[in-house]
Amino acid sequence: MEKLIARIFFIPITGFFVFLLFTQFGKSLNDIIYNLTEDNYLIFLRFDTRDKVVFGISTGWIIAHIIVEISAYFSKNFRFKRLLTNLRYAPIAIFIFSGFIVPIYDAGMIEYSKRQIRNYIYSASPTIEKPNFRLHNNYRHWCGNGASAQENYLYFNAASEGINNENPSIRARSLLMSADVQDWLNGGDKRFNVFLAKSCRDADRIVWSAAENYLNDRNLSCQKYLLSK
Repeated sequence: MEKLIARIFFIPITGFFVFLLFTQFGKSLNDIIYNLTEDNYLIFLRFDTRDKVVFGISTGWIIAHIIVEISAYFSKNFRFKRLLTNLRYAPIAIFIFSGFIVPIYDAGMIEYSKRQIRNYIYSASPTIEKPNFRLHNNYRHWCGNGASAQENYLYFNAASEGINNENPSIRARSLLMSADVQDWLNGGDKRFNVFLAKSCRDADRIVWSAAENYLNDRNLSCQKYLLSK
């Protein structure tokens, strides 16, 4: 009986890792569903609903673990040893394994996103179009403000590195890329305001037009913006 009690007391430890894993998996799956359906049918879950689903699945896992653990102890010919092993140790093993893999994956995807930014900024295309690609964000909580702040932290330097380039097309695309990644949910990046004012004063019409079009979308113009500074 002491052995059964010890294993029962081990279940909350496994349950803690189960909850962490399903929380991360649920968020990632929900984000994928959102990205695939945002232009058509929004079938993703609100974060509070998602958390309830995750809690329900995690509770079901723990209850199943308790039932199988008790059955294994009292059964003489227990047939589900592999299942019991997975219920006991799989969440812990997966969490430890992912603790090594996920940071490596994040680092690689962040560098790839920076490469996308630089390919866009230094493109040889004569046209100036807004950036239209998704950047990798390693923020894994529910708060949109946190995701915006993290994206700004990761990519603003790369986005703005062409702002002083002698090529006006590069300056214009760098401005638009900086606008795309600035931390707008938390009031914006102060450095972007400096870049925007500089672009409004730029002697090249390509750069000025990029700034003017950006401000027009916000019911402003370069003239009004500079007067407000």
